[in-house]
Amino acid sequence: MHRAQAKVILDSISPEGIRLTTVQVRFWRPMLPELNTHRAISKNAGSSRARPSKAIIDQVRNDPWGPIHWGKNQAGMQARDELDQYWKDSSICHWLNSANHAASQAEKLLNNGAHKQIVNRLLEPFTYVDVLLTATDWANFFALRLHEDAQPEMQDLAQAIKSAMDASDPKLLQTGEWHLPYIEADDYERAGFHSNTKCGRLEIIKRLSVSRCAKISYTAFDGTVEPIEKELDRYRRLMESQPCHSSPAEHQATPDRIGYDGWESGLTSNLRGWIQLRKTLPNEYVPG
Repeated sequence: MHRAQAKVILDSISPEGIRLTTVQVRFWRPMLPELNTHRAISKNAGSSRARPSKAIIDQVRNDPWGPIHWGKNQAGMQARDELDQYWKDSSICHWLNSANHAASQAEKLLNNGAHKQIVNRLLEPFTYVDVLLTATDWANFFALRLHEDAQPEMQDLAQAIKSAMDASDPKLLQTGEWHLPYIEADDYERAGFHSNTKCGRLEIIKRLSVSRCAKISYTAFDGTVEPIEKELDRYRRLMESQPCHSSPAEHQATPDRIGYDGWESGLTSNLRGWIQLRKTLPNEYVPG
């Protein structure tokens, strides 16, 4: 079965030495509720309701996901010993047969005219999920999820994230500079043609980052540049709708000045020592 994947999208550090890291991960979807218990981490995840059913059915039929550790049944939450090889092979065969059966039944639901928000739920045990993660404080996550008592698939995810972060060197950002995932140097030139007195270049760049972070809901951003108006329109649909969808604005931040000159923003969030973009948005964007 598949192992978790992780890559660092952007890695920054403030003048106070507080590291802020954005990581894109792919892992077995049933582990998502476990990840969501970690509230120090800002997240945007792929939605089962957003992906076309046909694509998920094909994936489940041809490339299903599942457990990486086939533990023996025993008392308690942990299955430390794996099944003997014969029973492990037999269990994997049953799992793959179940995936194929689920794909067939989902196809029948789709042919009946059922919406993908129903059809796709039947397929979730055999699928992956892409998630964008941003945090300053990872210690509790690693302590819990790298522990021997954690489910092996969560250990695998935590190890993939840790390995990616260990191999990354954060870039120093000063106050006023922004941690903006998925933004490349040439985006500033593109944004310059669209800036005006009401919306300057930096503001457009922030909006492009938010738009690209939101895209993971239906497809992970792969670096493909869309027309800038399309990306800005996605931002407007997210932020100007009622209710607004402001979670993709949790991945952008600038260093807070608290601690080294006696000033602090007061804009607290789960990103310690950083001012999160979501906290700076107009009140009409973020209802109380």
